[in-house]
Amino acid sequence: MQPETLKQLGFYFGTSGAHASRALMLDELRVLLEHAPAAAVSDWYAHAIVQDNLLAKATLNNRVKVGRYLRQLYGLDERMCLFRNFRRLWRADAPSRPVLAVLLAMARDALFRKSAELIVATPVGAAVTAAAVRPLLDGLVGGRMSKETLRLAADNVLTSWERAGYLTDGKPRLRVRPAVGPAACAFALFLGWLEGARGEMLFDTCWARILSLPADELIVLAGAAARNGFIELLHAGGVIEVRFPGYLNEQEAKLQ
Repeated sequence: MQPETLKQLGFYFGTSGAHASRALMLDELRVLLEHAPAAAVSDWYAHAIVQDNLLAKATLNNRVKVGRYLRQLYGLDERMCLFRNFRRLWRADAPSRPVLAVLLAMARDALFRKSAELIVATPVGAAVTAAAVRPLLDGLVGGRMSKETLRLAADNVLTSWERAGYLTDGKPRLRVRPAVGPAACAFALFLGWLEGARGEMLFDTCWARILSLPADELIVLAGAAARNGFIELLHAGGVIEVRFPGYLNEQEAKLQ
């Protein structure tokens, strides 16, 4: 699909991102999704965060900011294709939740998506530093960030990868493999499929690579995703086909 079409489904392709101010906010996301009705749209989330103070923030200003950053990262609207499928998979596979959040945040936050290049390129056991992250982010925004904002963004990015299980706590932060479940695999394949990858290429997109598994293990995990009903997988004679029944509604399917 073309970028304009992908934007209608929930992708973001600008050079800004919530990570300039906040990390993934996984704890806040968990609370929201525990309380949200099945078909909650953006107005419900806004009211829950700001008026009801569901996330127990100390000031009105902080509630408004947190709500804005969470919408930037995740969409928070069942009418949005990416969020709708993310939330369905979130409910079905609790161990996959941190990596599901990583994948959706990558799709919607350019700063975080750019930092994924470094995470993928770093071997397990090697250190990942803010000094290595800052040039990536600075290059993305064309040097428009102040030094302080750039420092904060790099710190937020590393905090997000740490909390999602990709880095160890403390300093130095060392690269580790995250816990990846079938739902995370299904969502990664879906994101690649939306961008136009098919067959074996689905297992070599930026979304698949962030799962941090060799291709053969990814295919095994895709088999588990199929057995759980998250995808349909045809794998015979060296040919792979992945289908995503029910992921697109009627209007979204017309965008293809």
